[in-house]
Amino acid sequence: MLLEIKNIDTYYGRARALENVSLGIEEKSLVTILGANGSGKSTLLNTISGILKPAKGTMIFEGQPISSLSTDAIVKLGISQCPEGRRLFPEMTVMQNLRLGAYVRRADREGVEKDVERVCEFFPVLRERRDQFAGTMSGGEQQMLAIGRALMCRPKLLLLDEPSLGLAPLVVAKIFEVIQEINQSGTAICLVEQNASMAIKIASKGYVLESGTIVLAGTREELQEDPKVKKAYLGV
Repeated sequence: MLLEIKNIDTYYGRARALENVSLGIEEKSLVTILGANGSGKSTLLNTISGILKPAKGTMIFEGQPISSLSTDAIVKLGISQCPEGRRLFPEMTVMQNLRLGAYVRRADREGVEKDVERVCEFFPVLRERRDQFAGTMSGGEQQMLAIGRALMCRPKLLLLDEPSLGLAPLVVAKIFEVIQEINQSGTAICLVEQNASMAIKIASKGYVLESGTIVLAGTREELQEDPKVKKAYLGV
């Protein structure tokens, strides 16, 4: 198991956002987290990446406890997050934003430049826009840049938070196509996504969060056939 989470609780102040959450992500797998707004999906990703600390429970990544580690230490181990809202630096160029994603391995200049090329193979538009300020790009291009930046630290596990939010259908299709390519290249992915139908279609496994608690877990086929999932998330 690449990442194993056991019985974690996470709080915002005194408010409990996650309660007794357990899940597992295997190497090179693609796992989706479903749930309504406010169910705890982003909190879960922020807890995995160290932005939030669990009040109880354990998180083990490649056999190593990470619950108490700093975010930069977790990134160095191989977990990278592409946050909801992209969080780019708008007055920096595409290339500057990409290279910032490799900050933890900035001494490896040759490797960083190879990874810039790898990201541009996934998203050719970033090569075309290399000297453009991120803030002047379209929403879809910014999302591609945000995912590319998250790839620059060579993650073993990529956390994606709502990558299709606010994007046109054709752009969404392209984003999902590349997400699959990234996964097939060997990177495990944990995908939080409002477009449940597309998320389930490309995932190997999924979990459903309600009010900070996992209420359902299953394979792609099990989720697609579950009556509650059909009604709440697939509109069937």
